[in-house]
Amino acid sequence: MLDEAEFARIDQVYRECTAAVQQYRQDHSAPLSQTPVDGLFRPVRQEYVRLTGRTSDHQDEILRHRIALYGPSCHVCGKPLRTPAARVCAACGSSRADPPETPEQKAARMLEQIGWNAASLKQIEVYARMKPAAKIEQMFRLRRAQMDAMIARIRKEQPDLSREELAAIVQERLRWARDEDA
Repeated sequence: MLDEAEFARIDQVYRECTAAVQQYRQDHSAPLSQTPVDGLFRPVRQEYVRLTGRTSDHQDEILRHRIALYGPSCHVCGKPLRTPAARVCAACGSSRADPPETPEQKAARMLEQIGWNAASLKQIEVYARMKPAAKIEQMFRLRRAQMDAMIARIRKEQPDLSREELAAIVQERLRWARDEDA
């Protein structure tokens, strides 16, 4: 497999070989079927052997040996995921294990949940100047607004619920949210 620096070198040689094929075809007025493509692409295969110590049968196959095309190794079977964005291992079917969230990522996520944009320096500046009581008041106001929105969604989905049933569903969803944060 090729890291990005190695792939850049292979890609450069591949482009040079492609230009050589085009030049050969132009100079000899030859169709692709009569062009010595294997010979003109030999430098790609030679560079691959020099970089990796392994041979490859075809120059186009070498372009698929780029680490960045694949995801991390599966935590169960160890095979690489098919793409960096893959959520499930194609080999064994297990779900992708994401790295644990860092404290900074968790703080940013929590700020976003209450309506703050962690990237906005102006919002952080305003928040930093607020008195602690005002911060708590704002937090409760935002939490109340989120609760009201959740209750409205549940009532819209299930309009015939009693107060007790509604309270039970709200508590269940809050438990789910708390479990996701843990």
